[in-house]
Amino acid sequence: IALASPQVRDAAEPATFQRAECLMRLGDPTGAEATRAYLRRWPSGRFRTEAERLLESGDGAFAARL
Repeated sequence: IALASPQVRDAAEPATFQRAECLMRLGDPTGAEATRAYLRRWPSGRFRTEAERLLESGDGAFAARL
């Protein structure tokens, strides 16, 4: 929904990262690719450090904490 917003420039980066983070936390197998896609699109993005940490933690590492 956020990516379809008329203010997509303001919403795209956070929405893309949050989607990737949610997928990773849920242990979804597409989470790692979504996180890598975020890093490709925004290599110096606001959530770069968090995205790198998610990838280092592995695909379902957060799922056990929920």
